[in-house]
Amino acid sequence: MRRYRRRTRPQYLLPFLALVGFGVFVILAFQLWGSFFPNAKGDAIFYLADGRAKVLSFGTTEWGNAYNGSKVKLGDSVKTLHGGRAVISFYDGTAVRLDQDTQVTLVDITKKDDYQEILLYLNQGKAYVNKPKENVIRKTDFVINTNYASYSITGTIFDLEKLTDETLRVLRGSVQVDILEVANGKTRTIESIPVGIGQEVVLNDASMKAFYDRQGPSVLTATDDVFTTTEWAMWNAKEDENPTNFTKGGSKSPAIIEDNEATPDVSTVLPTTTADLSDLAAPALITPKSNNLTTAVDTQTISGKAVDGVKKILLKQTLAGSTTVQKVLISNYDADKLTWSYGISEAKANIKVGSNTYVFTGVDENAKETAPLTVTIEYQKNTSSEPDLVNNNVADKTVTMEKPKLLLVDGKPYKEGMTVKKDGFGISGTVAGVSEMWVDDFKLNKFVAGGTSWSYNVKVSYGNLKPGLNSYQVFGKDANGKSSPVLTVKFDFVPPVAVSPVAATSSPAAITSNVPTSNADTSNTAGVAPTPSPVSGTGGNSVQVAVPPVVHY
Repeated sequence: MRRYRRRTRPQYLLPFLALVGFGVFVILAFQLWGSFFPNAKGDAIFYLADGRAKVLSFGTTEWGNAYNGSKVKLGDSVKTLHGGRAVISFYDGTAVRLDQDTQVTLVDITKKDDYQEILLYLNQGKAYVNKPKENVIRKTDFVINTNYASYSITGTIFDLEKLTDETLRVLRGSVQVDILEVANGKTRTIESIPVGIGQEVVLNDASMKAFYDRQGPSVLTATDDVFTTTEWAMWNAKEDENPTNFTKGGSKSPAIIEDNEATPDVSTVLPTTTADLSDLAAPALITPKSNNLTTAVDTQTISGKAVDGVKKILLKQTLAGSTTVQKVLISNYDADKLTWSYGISEAKANIKVGSNTYVFTGVDENAKETAPLTVTIEYQKNTSSEPDLVNNNVADKTVTMEKPKLLLVDGKPYKEGMTVKKDGFGISGTVAGVSEMWVDDFKLNKFVAGGTSWSYNVKVSYGNLKPGLNSYQVFGKDANGKSSPVLTVKFDFVPPVAVSPVAATSSPAAITSNVPTSNADTSNTAGVAPTPSPVSGTGGNSVQVAVPPVVHY
């Protein structure tokens, strides 16, 4: 009898189980690694938009050349030199644009698949930030610190400048400003200020001293319209609308220029040929009567008339003692009448003692410039009250400082003891012979020396309006700090009655530009703010980075 053997199954089970076990091991290993090292440190990309820049790599002591398209890593510092501009691009789509003479330090950049944390320290200069609302990752914490404050950003566009004063301007979205104080070696927030679209915050040593003294200065105002007409703001607005692709050679920068190269003079900055100019004639000068004016009066108005076809008037000004050409778009241009004007004064910081040059050109619809109109003003500051007879330009005699007059409260003629039932309104009047205007301890920063009108906004949220009787002391000061006679303003405020949301119509009051910015004299330089650690408020994943000192070139 034949016997049959039973066939055995192939031995596939053991290799299969080994493969599954290895897969489980790999997954568990990755999870274990993530529990110990949860965050990866990311990089940012540096693009050179114009001019030249330097980088100080973390752990080094010498600045090296910064190249277009290079990575900026944790702890690195970058700075643009004079005439330079740069862009730092982050993983979430945020773009930080740096103007000339600006230095920032990348204190922290933590990146995961669905999270990113960015912390910058602004040492000096101007930084313009465009942070998109919709990100390629789910969440980004973006913070910029200075020695004064910490700026926490959501989806927004804003400009932050750290010059003599520190100024934040919000163009879209909102920014929370946390005022910082160092006590017993620890940094803490002593006040938080939400800043919305169309608002700005101005900080300086005097206002910071008031914060430290718990005086609660008012530093929130409406954004100055002049900012939007500056060349820096216009360049950023253009980049916001149509960003340059710097990865494809969008940079206009020449080859790296060494630091010891001389700063170019005006002739190398302004056009040297008419190849890019339209065929239109130069603007005609109306005031002053001469293209070359010598005067002891700083407050002047340059006005003129353009020819048909001019859509804008562009100014390139070079102030005395400087070779920097500042570009300004003239806002006071009537395209129908073709007339324009530009006011200058020491208070506006657009004239200095010495020779000042103002070059005006018209811009046609093809963005081509006309032939230039050049006005040179030799400003010889006169400390006496005698008339200026230089070049037969007679200066106005010293105007007697007068007691301010009050004309309107909430748009209505002022009567002492009147009642106002609206939260948020202005009081305004006239004055003569003063260089500054004050309301109580608040300096009206928008008032121009020699001006004849003043205005002041009050609102409960500003801290300068309360239910019941309100009283204000209004006075001016001359150039020597002497005060004028005081005008006392009194009126009653009755808070408006809350209205049902169904019946109410939404008409939020517009924020105007003369909200008081500080209850401290900004000329006071005492009480310089201590410097908090640049890593404050970053959570537990950042590293201690020594912020390098500001380097001037």
